[in-house]
Amino acid sequence: MICNTCGSQNNPGVKFCTECGAPLDQAADVPYDAAAEQPALESQQPYGDPNQFGGQAQQSYGDPNQFGGQAQQTYGDPNQFGGQAQQTYGDPNQFGGQQYNAGFQPPPMNAAYGGMGVGLFPERSLGMAILLTIVTCGIYGLYWMYTLTEDSNKISGDPNPTSGGMVILLGIITCGIYSLFWIYKRGEIIDRFNMQRGLPDGNNAIIYLLLSVFGFGIVSYALLQNELNKIATGRV
Repeated sequence: MICNTCGSQNNPGVKFCTECGAPLDQAADVPYDAAAEQPALESQQPYGDPNQFGGQAQQSYGDPNQFGGQAQQTYGDPNQFGGQAQQTYGDPNQFGGQQYNAGFQPPPMNAAYGGMGVGLFPERSLGMAILLTIVTCGIYGLYWMYTLTEDSNKISGDPNPTSGGMVILLGIITCGIYSLFWIYKRGEIIDRFNMQRGLPDGNNAIIYLLLSVFGFGIVSYALLQNELNKIATGRV
C-alpha cells in the first residue's frame, strides 16, 4: 500500500502509514507520482505567432501607415542579416517610414554633397550679368559678387560662412585686395564640391585668382557663375 500523504510504501493490510501515521483506508495501490506533488510551472504562452522571434509578434499599433503606428511583422527571418527582418515602419515610400528588407538601407545623401544640387539656388543668366556689369561700369558687379557669395556658401559646408554683404564691405575697405582672397576661396569651394562627387579637381581656385590678378576679374566671375549654374540645374 502506498501512502497518499508521504508516498511511503507500506505492507498490505496495515491501516496507518508506518512513516507519517496517516490512515491508509483511501490509499490506492498505485505508483507514487512525485511530479504530481510539485506545483505546476506557469507556462509562458507565446504572444502572437509562435513562429516569430521569442514567439512574439507585434502586429499593429494604431495605423501602420503612420510613424508611431508601427507594424513589426517578422523577427527571426533566417534570410535577413542577424536573422532579423523589420518589414515596415510607417509608409515605406516616405523617408522616416523606411522599409528594411535585407539589412540596413542608408538614407538619401544630402543634395549638396550627393552631386545633385538642384534647388539649392536658382540658375542665373550669365550673359545678362556680364552685360549689366559692363553697362553700369561695374556697379552691377557688386551685386553679382553678392549673389555669387550667397550661392556658393550653400555648397561650402561652412556653418558660418562670410555673407555677401560682408564680402563687398571688406573688398571696398581693402581697395580690392580682399576680393582676390574671396575669388580664390570661391574656387576652392567649387573644387572641393566636385571632388566630393568624384569629379576631377579643375584647379578653379588658381585659375580664378590668376585671372583676377591680371585684370580679368569679370572672366573669373563668369567661370564661377557657370559652375554654379551647372550645379543648380544638375548638369554636373
